[in-house]
Amino acid sequence: MMRVCPKCGDYYADASLAFCLSDGAPLISVSPTSERWSEGARVIEEKAKALKKEKRKLKWRRMIVSMMAIATLVVMVVAINSFIYVESSREENVVALPSTPETAPAEPVGPITPSTTGATSPTLPTNSTPTVTPTPTPVYKISGRVTDGSKALGSINITLGGAKTATTTTDANGNYTFKQLPAGGNYTITAASAKIVFKPPSRSIKNLTRDESANFVGAEQPAQPGCSVADNSTEEKAISDKYRKEWQRVIKGVQPKIIAEKMPAGARPRPAGVPSPQSRLGTIEFKISFPKACTATVTASVNLIGTMEVVPVRKFLCKKTSETWRCS
Repeated sequence: MMRVCPKCGDYYADASLAFCLSDGAPLISVSPTSERWSEGARVIEEKAKALKKEKRKLKWRRMIVSMMAIATLVVMVVAINSFIYVESSREENVVALPSTPETAPAEPVGPITPSTTGATSPTLPTNSTPTVTPTPTPVYKISGRVTDGSKALGSINITLGGAKTATTTTDANGNYTFKQLPAGGNYTITAASAKIVFKPPSRSIKNLTRDESANFVGAEQPAQPGCSVADNSTEEKAISDKYRKEWQRVIKGVQPKIIAEKMPAGARPRPAGVPSPQSRLGTIEFKISFPKACTATVTASVNLIGTMEVVPVRKFLCKKTSETWRCS
């Protein structure tokens, strides 16, 4: 029987286990006919191999430590024996000078130099602490699969950050793996693609103590409208063709208000019954600017008849979404 954690995606083959050992989430059963069965079998098999490998490493470490302890004991015994031998040799090789007899001959006798028989002393070993090989840090791996929900996604960039950094890409089946990761480290795995959006875009694993799995599900990103500076002239024409007539009707609808606010008192229309050439607005002009991508500002100006002055009277804001300009 196989079970999987719905939160972290880890698999277990223990039928008696009800909760995830990593985050405590309740485990759910995996059907042998589901797509997850093969992936779970692979993950469980890899865990078993890693456990066997760790046991072999532990056995070798114990053997090495035992051998080093024996070697250290032998060195200490040899050193002590050598020291005892040197001290004994020094005591045996002490030679006394001979005495001069009272009936010595008249002629002078040269000084007698006693011969000393020196024994070669073995070199004493220096006191040194035996080098102990440090216990190697266990290593694990983080693997996963990237899909769009229905099919595998290959050639997706996967970045590893944290205690160790690395990059890789998914294979044709959407799989990826980061190996030889030191235990106890914190790691962040991020999936990125120019055309795919992943939610969430990254997964975090803290205090790595076993092989972990981090899967990603993405969706194709909708195409963004083109709004480059080179397209501004084309976009300006598209906006003008679509909204110019509507804006002209708006300006003409508020003509009395514009005349009252913008025209000097002497140039305003005369009372009813008195003809005046200043009773209407002149040419309406529109100036379009692009303060940022996919955004346009339209300034409407009019030529006030009788004053020859061009004044701004209205502004419109336009934005482009899904290849369509909308102005208000």
